[in-house]
Amino acid sequence: MTKIIRMISIAAALLTGSVLLTGCGGQNDGQKQDALLQNEVSSIVGQIDQANAARLNSDAAVITNLCMEYYSSVVVGTVNAQNNGGVTADKLPELTDSHQTKKAIAKKCTVLGALQYTGQTMLESSLSDYCVVNNGKTEIKSKADASGTIVVSTLSGSTTMDQIINDN
Repeated sequence: MTKIIRMISIAAALLTGSVLLTGCGGQNDGQKQDALLQNEVSSIVGQIDQANAARLNSDAAVITNLCMEYYSSVVVGTVNAQNNGGVTADKLPELTDSHQTKKAIAKKCTVLGALQYTGQTMLESSLSDYCVVNNGKTEIKSKADASGTIVVSTLSGSTTMDQIINDN
């Protein structure tokens, strides 16, 4: 993150002209400085885009893992109506419900419930950056990196576990 902030600061300085480029010489100093500025800004913007793509891919994997953790916790009964783990978004099974009932209820649990259970609700505001794809396995991907069959075009707090997790 520090590297991204530093690159943005450099790009801003280059764009505003607060960085003096030296060593261009000759009568076309302005044109050479403009060309150098454009190259530097393009390079920095490319690095920022790469860093952003890496963050999106990392967050997609985190959201997938949070959903799997929550789903599993509901199925095995760790999270239930009596011990909700802070989840208010979903109807949870009773502790005494059968495994099949817990599994059926877990499939209807939501991404928002997973975020609440794991304490990661700050990710809720970025859910629309992701979709659910199936490339032989179902997974959350950033929309920019999505390929294959789109199962859910825009991830949201109301997306259910049965749309994300294959557990028949």
